[in-house]
Amino acid sequence: MQGRGEGPDAGLGQARSYAFWLKSACYLVTDGDYFTVWNYQGGAVPDVRVIEARRAALDESFDDLYAVLNPKAALAARRHKIELLAGSQRPG
Repeated sequence: MQGRGEGPDAGLGQARSYAFWLKSACYLVTDGDYFTVWNYQGGAVPDVRVIEARRAALDESFDDLYAVLNPKAALAARRHKIELLAGSQRPG
């Protein structure tokens, strides 16, 4: 998380590097007011922004956020991502 008002992209590189080492399915970047959720693609291709919202509009975005960030969905997506990454690293 960066300082309020800096924009969430100020911390994008740091969050992405954590996702790289943790092999997370997604990561969230925020400045306290505006935030984005990114689908981590494994480092080889650009990540995909899946949600963006302002804190004042969280109630309008809750269902979308919960669908991506709830523990069960996040765990399933992470396991799937690890399987895909492991498959792409096998000798062909």
